Amino acid sequence: MVIISSGKSTTLSVLASLSGRTSGSVRSNIEDRTGMDKPPPGTMGIVPQVQLRAFRYHAVPESPS
Repeated sequence: MVIISSGKSTTLSVLASLSGRTSGSVRSNIEDRTGMDKPPPGTMGIVPQVQLRAFRYHAVPESPS
């Protein structure tokens, strides 16, 4: 798959039919998927990755030897 001039979140949203595209086409395995049907509600979604720094200092300290 070649992705040109598109962000990762935008690309995933278009592939999951969560948002529409404004231009271009969607191709998968050389097939044009631009007019693909929307998946049934609740079957696809995106879970964003969040880097949490809140737990950085909550590690268990090592025991002295």
